[in-house]
Amino acid sequence: MKLNLKWMYMLLTLSMAVTAAGCSGAGDSNNGVSTTAQNTKSNQGTGAAGQRSGQSTGQGAGDVKQSPEQSTDQGTGESSSESGGNKTTAADHPSAKGAKSAQIQALLTGFKLVGDRTVFTWGKAAKGSLRVYRSDDAGKTWTDISPTPAIAAMDMDNSTFTASDERHLLLLPSQNDGTRKVVYSKDGGKTWSSGPSLPYAINAETAFISSTQGYLLIESDAAMGHSGKAFYKTANGGATWKKVMDNSEASLSKEEEAKKGLMPQYGFTGYGVSFRDAKNGWAPMQSREGTPHLVRTRDGGVTWKLVDLSQKANWNGNPQITAAPEFFGTNRLQGWMPLSIHKNNAYDVGGFRTTDGGESWAYIPFEQNIPESSNAMDSGPVFVSPDQGWFWNGTELKATVNGGKSWQVLKVNSEFTKSLASFPEMMDLQFTDARHGWMLLASAGREHSRLLKTEDGGTTWVII
Repeated sequence: MKLNLKWMYMLLTLSMAVTAAGCSGAGDSNNGVSTTAQNTKSNQGTGAAGQRSGQSTGQGAGDVKQSPEQSTDQGTGESSSESGGNKTTAADHPSAKGAKSAQIQALLTGFKLVGDRTVFTWGKAAKGSLRVYRSDDAGKTWTDISPTPAIAAMDMDNSTFTASDERHLLLLPSQNDGTRKVVYSKDGGKTWSSGPSLPYAINAETAFISSTQGYLLIESDAAMGHSGKAFYKTANGGATWKKVMDNSEASLSKEEEAKKGLMPQYGFTGYGVSFRDAKNGWAPMQSREGTPHLVRTRDGGVTWKLVDLSQKANWNGNPQITAAPEFFGTNRLQGWMPLSIHKNNAYDVGGFRTTDGGESWAYIPFEQNIPESSNAMDSGPVFVSPDQGWFWNGTELKATVNGGKSWQVLKVNSEFTKSLASFPEMMDLQFTDARHGWMLLASAGREHSRLLKTEDGGTTWVII
C-alpha cells in the first residue's frame, strides 16, 4: 500500500542512521568544498548508451544507471587542502582543465525545474558519491556541478537538493552519523561553500520565498509514532541558520504542546513544508485517527497550530496529505494541497483548494478506487495554476483545465508508453507552465532511471 511505503521508508531510514556509524562512506563534505564545472552532453543517440565503460546498454536513449566514477573529474573523498570554509572556483581546480564531454553518470533520484530551460538533477554514482548536474538548454547539454571532494550519497530523497533560483543552490546530504551537512552555492554551482552541520535528522524539508530567505524543518528521534522536530530560518541562502522552534527536548501532553505553540511530537513529517509569504507557512504530518493532519504558522515558524480538517469530507478510509500546499498568482491567495485516502486494496485521490491564502480549505475528489498495486505517484496531482494540473494514476496521464472538476485522459505518444513499460515507477512529475513538464522514471528494482520532457502539455514526450 502507498501509505505503508511511507512507513517503510521512514523505518528503513531510521535503521540506516542507527547503523551508519559502523559503516564506511564514500567521503564526507568538509570545509573548503569546491566544484569542477564540466560540460556533458545528454544521451540522445540510440547507440550512445554503450560508449562509456559501465554505461547501461540495451535500454534505449536517455537511460541512466550507476556507473563507474569518472576518474578525471571527481574527487575521491579525500580531505580538502583548504580549511575554514573557503571556496575554490572551477578554474582553480586542476581537473577543470580539459574537461571532457560525457553522459550523466549517476542513478538519478530527483530533479528540479527552474523555468522552462534550466533544470537540475542529482543522483548516486557507482562509488556512492552524490552527483549534481545542470542544464540551461532544456536538457540538450549538461554540466556536472558536483562538489568536490565527493559527498557521500547516504540518503537520496528530494530534500537533498534545493534551488531557490538559477544561482542559489543548497545541498543537505546526510552524513555517516545521520547529521546533515549544509553545502551551498551562490553562482549556480560553479563554486560551493560549506555551511554548518545540522543535528541528526531522518527528514529535512526546505521552502524558500526568495533567492536567499528560506525555512528548514528537520525531524529526529522517531519512536512509537512520535518524533522531535526543529524549525530553522535563513536569510543568506543557507550559509547560516537560526533555530526558532524546537520540541525535541520537551515531554509534554498534546494540550501543553498546543499552548506553547510547538509542533506536535506525535506523527511524522516528510511530506514537505511551504510558505505563502514570510509569516504564513504549512507542513503536513502523518495522519492520525482517520483525520488529515496539517500544522500552520503565522509568525515565520516560531509558533504552530493544528489546522482542523476533520469535517471537510466523509473520508471513508485513512486520509494522508501527500505534499505541502502550493500557492499561485501575484497575491498567492489560491492554492492546492493533494490528498490520498487509503482503503482496502485501493485508494482515492483528491485535493484541498484554498482561495483565501490558506485560511480555509475545500476538498475536491479527483479519482476513486485506484488499485494499490498501481504505480501511481505518492505525491499526487501537480498544479501550475488554480485551474491547470496533471495526475498520473498508474496507468493514465490525466490533465485538468478547470480546477479538478473534470480530468481528461491525455493521448500520450509511444515514447511515453514504452518508457513506462520498462521504467514503471514514476518518481517525480513537474511542470513549470501549461506546456513544459518533466518526469523521472525508475525501473522496478530502481537500478536504472530515465528522464523525459514534454513541451506540449503532456501529450508528446521525448527522452532526455
